[in-house]
Amino acid sequence: MARPGLAWPGLPSSAQPWHGRPQLGLARWLGLGCLGSGGFCSARLGWPGWLGLGCLGPIRLAWPGWLAWPQPLHRDDPRCAALRCAALRALAAKPAEDVLLVCAGIVYRRDSIDRLHSGTPYQLDLWRITRGPTTRADLEEMAGALVPDRDVRLEPRRHPYTVDGAQLDVGPEGAWVEVAECGRAHPAVLARAGLDGTWSGLALGLGLDRMLMLRKGIPDIRLLREAAPAVAAQMTDLAPYRPVSALPPVRRDLSIAVDAHDRAEDLGDRVRDALGEDAGVVEAVEIRQETPYAGLPPQARARLGVRPDQKNLLVRLVLRPLDRTLSDAEANVLRDRAYAALHQGSAHEWTTP
Repeated sequence: MARPGLAWPGLPSSAQPWHGRPQLGLARWLGLGCLGSGGFCSARLGWPGWLGLGCLGPIRLAWPGWLAWPQPLHRDDPRCAALRCAALRALAAKPAEDVLLVCAGIVYRRDSIDRLHSGTPYQLDLWRITRGPTTRADLEEMAGALVPDRDVRLEPRRHPYTVDGAQLDVGPEGAWVEVAECGRAHPAVLARAGLDGTWSGLALGLGLDRMLMLRKGIPDIRLLREAAPAVAAQMTDLAPYRPVSALPPVRRDLSIAVDAHDRAEDLGDRVRDALGEDAGVVEAVEIRQETPYAGLPPQARARLGVRPDQKNLLVRLVLRPLDRTLSDAEANVLRDRAYAALHQGSAHEWTTP
């Protein structure tokens, strides 16, 4: 499949990240322009060569305007599907041989807390729709073109909107990092939008935060939202990141009772909600050990106040502000706030009065 000319709408300057975080300036980082907020349009914009997506000419694209909403959309929000469907229907009404549909914005997802995860990441959804067949080879070519100077792999995944679905990982400098979910556009999705069997395409959901972390060598996703001048000043271009400090982390281990089905993503959401503006201090919430109710001795059951429908988790809370060192007293207050949000047993162990 020959590659079309690529054009990309940028993030409007009025778009503000979640919870009042400072403007990220993604448009400046990535060389994206701002095309407005609706309809089909033609443009000629550049994309950094590191991503293998040069400015090859004009292309018709759909810009559904995710950022018109004041808050992030959950990735499963029906409005997201409605936007994609509306763009596909617009294509069916005004056919073109080769079209790139672009949905960009801040989304919400339930996620764990560590150096690679954010509950409100920047996401770029791309649907390349063309008249004619699309093959696995096209999918692999797209994956290789995204990061031409790094190893990539496609791990099988199932999505309701693709066939031949895959997770796209980049590595292996230290470890493989997931940056996207992709696949060939599912014929049923195209059919519901009024596109018959002569149409096919590729679907890609790209995490812009992680792509920028890889591009600049940024070790912690929180740095992308850091307001400290020494950090924020480095987020206006694609130059390699220069570490500002190496402050020591503060660790607190928690033994908690939680629902038997709780996962790391559930814990991450609770900690973010409980700490609010202080959530940026949390570097990681790590599950170190998991024990079902039946595996706990009577003394441990009593100490936790755990029920038979719950389990015990040993969780490590890692606290590290990006601009200073926490005192023990400050760390203990944050520990107790996180503990109150996580522990669902009837007995408690506090570190502060």
